[in-house]
Amino acid sequence: RLPWDYSKAPAYRNRSVDEILKVAESQAKTRNVQPITQRTVKRHFSALSGLWGSALSAGTVSQNIFSGFRFGSAKKATEQRDAWTRPELETLFSSPLYTGCKSEVRRAEPGSLVLKDERYWIPLIGILSGMRQEEIAQLHTEDVKEADGISFFDINDKPPRMLKNANAARQVPLHVTLIKLGFLEYVDQCRKSRQVRLFPNLKPGGADNRLGHSFSKWFTRYRRDIGVYRKGLDFHSFRHSASTLMHQAGVERAVLDHVTGHSTPGETSRYVKASALAQLQSAINSIDIGFDIVALLEAKPGLKAFVRPRLRYRKQRRPSSSRGAG
Repeated sequence: RLPWDYSKAPAYRNRSVDEILKVAESQAKTRNVQPITQRTVKRHFSALSGLWGSALSAGTVSQNIFSGFRFGSAKKATEQRDAWTRPELETLFSSPLYTGCKSEVRRAEPGSLVLKDERYWIPLIGILSGMRQEEIAQLHTEDVKEADGISFFDINDKPPRMLKNANAARQVPLHVTLIKLGFLEYVDQCRKSRQVRLFPNLKPGGADNRLGHSFSKWFTRYRRDIGVYRKGLDFHSFRHSASTLMHQAGVERAVLDHVTGHSTPGETSRYVKASALAQLQSAINSIDIGFDIVALLEAKPGLKAFVRPRLRYRKQRRPSSSRGAG
């Protein structure tokens, strides 16, 4: 009910919440008073939850009173992202990008070339982990780690990486399918070639200078080319699909929220964060897209890693003009 400009408008200064509401109600008779948006409320609650979470860890308070609130989507139902259907996933992962394309720039045309670069791996990681596009795009080779015999992504905000929120920092085990398809060999080859980032071909772009910007634009074009483009379906739909599949497999909500980087209230959150990687690995491996993608793709080994060569240009000397001529 608070007006959107409650902290800026002179009429609301030095007033209590009740007084601000009364002023807003009286002004509503003469002007259009817009309430504070749900997005802003969610942002405020997130900030307060972080503050109370720190106090809880320090033992200053007994509980985080701002934790556990869930806000519905502000988008209309027609604007919300859809999940990928099984036929759409089959079309994507049996397309030339994965089974053989014409060339690096002609990925949608059938051929004999399989290039295991960011365009190959990022969609696979997306559907088999539920990770956000930018979380995948900004991974460094050092972020693929191993503990207790389990390989995992260490999602962190070490510069220059950036995360959506504090809950996004987490460990996400690799799905067994990624391992079978040779992802660890790809990582090893990137390390041997002294690459810092896992997908060095990606260049930052867009208003937020994100590494996933150019990939997102390419992925949209590619999906149009192979016939799996429709409104409401995009890369983020992988995240929705993965979450749904884990839920259908019986993964506990607290574990699911941790794997996907959502907030989980109270003691359950601390329990999950301290739990063994094996529990998280079990959740990830429960993602079953409905067909054997390994059998579909393992016959096409392709290149274990493909990084575009960096071209170096020499500055051309300008021809010296003749002095004293004419």
